[in-house]
Amino acid sequence: MLDHIRAGAKGRGSCPAGTNNRDLSFDFAKGILITLVIIGHLLQYLIYQGTDAFWLSPYFKSIYMFHMPLFMAISGYLSSGAILRKSFTQGVGERAMQILLPMLFWCTLIWTLKSAAIFPTKSLTDNLLDLSTEVIGTYWFIWAAFISFILIRVLTTFNRLSMWIISASAIAVAFAPITLSIAPLLKYTYPFYCLGFLFAQPIGWQNGLIWRYKSIFVVLFSIAAFICFLGWGKETYAYNNLVLIHDEQSAKQVFLM
Repeated sequence: MLDHIRAGAKGRGSCPAGTNNRDLSFDFAKGILITLVIIGHLLQYLIYQGTDAFWLSPYFKSIYMFHMPLFMAISGYLSSGAILRKSFTQGVGERAMQILLPMLFWCTLIWTLKSAAIFPTKSLTDNLLDLSTEVIGTYWFIWAAFISFILIRVLTTFNRLSMWIISASAIAVAFAPITLSIAPLLKYTYPFYCLGFLFAQPIGWQNGLIWRYKSIFVVLFSIAAFICFLGWGKETYAYNNLVLIHDEQSAKQVFLM
């Protein structure tokens, strides 16, 4: 089964020179998600000025219900080709260069400017501690995507059983009682990354099943979205960053992802 999927991935990835096989709809979706994140931050800090009132905003709730899961699902979908076509070393190395290196550069640049202009009296040890917190905490979603990539790449080595194992791992991680550092954030992102990866595979059942029962799926999805909207709030928000949030005061100073 995995050999067939690898062949399909190679077929999708091998196009004549000069042709553009890029699906621009994903770029459009990512652009929309980035815009929604900015709007969410504006609501949190400009409209509601850092108070807890933003939790009750229907606009804020609508954005934060889905934007991170969808971002991870798109990442998993787009990473499918690299996971299946490339060796472990090549795939992980290229992924690190694509997402970790820019993140480290940007984080170091911001940290340097803050250390020089805002916190010039801090000791080097405190500044380095702040840098590590920024790298791990502020950019946790980058680490979540990178770790998800590695986990799925490892699980694809099981050949015929790999798709079943990846599905089982998504369920296991979602229900795992992990509470350390950014691990809770990973448990709520890895399953969506897996979902995107699985839907990228040329199995054929996805489109047939979805289009055949499209109306039913729309109704079920609408009901689920409505229930989530009613139940979503400060107590049920899954992406609270335990690296940066220590108490009520620090929670107000953190951009919610």
